[in-house]
Amino acid sequence: MTGYRFSLRSDQTAGYEHPPAVRDAIKLSGGSAFGPTMPDVVQAAMTAAGEYRTEVMQYGPLMGLPDLREALAAFERKDGVDCTADNILVTSGAKQAIELICRTFLDEGDLMVVSAPTYVTAIPIFVGAGARFMNIGQDADGMNVPELAEKLAALHRDGMRMPKLIYDIPDHHNPAGLVLSLERRHQMLELARTYNIVIIEDQTYRHIRFEGEALPSIRSLDDGTHVLPVNTLSKLLAPGMRLGWTVAPTALLPRLANFKAEGGTSPFLQRVAVEVLRHGGVEEHLSLVIPELGRHRDAMLAALAKELPEAHVTVPKGGFFLWVSFDGVDADDVYGAGLRHGVVTYPGSICFASEPDRSHLRLSYSQASPEQIEEGIRRLAAAYRDVAFSNRKHVVA
Repeated sequence: MTGYRFSLRSDQTAGYEHPPAVRDAIKLSGGSAFGPTMPDVVQAAMTAAGEYRTEVMQYGPLMGLPDLREALAAFERKDGVDCTADNILVTSGAKQAIELICRTFLDEGDLMVVSAPTYVTAIPIFVGAGARFMNIGQDADGMNVPELAEKLAALHRDGMRMPKLIYDIPDHHNPAGLVLSLERRHQMLELARTYNIVIIEDQTYRHIRFEGEALPSIRSLDDGTHVLPVNTLSKLLAPGMRLGWTVAPTALLPRLANFKAEGGTSPFLQRVAVEVLRHGGVEEHLSLVIPELGRHRDAMLAALAKELPEAHVTVPKGGFFLWVSFDGVDADDVYGAGLRHGVVTYPGSICFASEPDRSHLRLSYSQASPEQIEEGIRRLAAAYRDVAFSNRKHVVA
């Protein structure tokens, strides 16, 4: 593409592209919902369009509808967070909440902490806000907080600029599927307090849990000063809702809201959400969706064990994704071969903010049926063998 004078930030984010649409392919890529489990919101929509017509057809309050802020505050209190409606900012999805926080706190060249790997579509948001990255590895207990502590201590000792933000997905991490241990949650919070860092706690998958006990959120362990949680109804109800929120001190909310370029989240969708929340729709929906997603995960694990035993798999206790690793085979090549075989996955290399690792794929079990998952993994196994065979030919040659 020629003739345009692009910004440097546009060039920096140009590599973060979604997998292409492939006709008749099985999608094991994005975090979309399983169609048959979509919630019935007809009555809520009719109430919004009828009883609340004059409200929802106008511009809405910048902070969000008061009724929705009340409902979301009640949802947070059930999860151990001490807050009121005055602490809630409604956003157009969790990513807008992340963007507002980054634009409020980051200047060009500021350092922020991310896991390696991290949430792929958040990376352009961070880059667009001017961030430089401190990448921290992961193990079975989530982000390696002891490693983070060492790096922060070294920066502080040398008089260097300290990170302003830590971004993590402590529950059912996207893409790695890990859960940050309780000990590390406390350690991360203590580091934030020691070095005056704000934690962006992405809770998108927190309530999508198949097994194990729920750990307290980092925000529930804090006094509200050093943790800004972000959440969304996109995974709790439906992606098309595009409704998220953050919980913040009241003095901070105006600074965050000032960056809401759209002038306020859709009042119609907010009112639909209010009606669903008022009638226990989220809890009811999750009671149906979580067992179904668990079956999808198990189908994918079984198919991988049968068709692709060469893959190393991190087994998630919740969320939407499996993180798959290969020895001696370029996973980006497997991804490309998969497209030719009619299966769309996600190359793990683009889930790293810097220094891409090409030995991983992210697989989604949220959208495809168990039968489609099984066929998709068969196609992926064929793609893997094509790449492995090609590698062997090159070695022999």
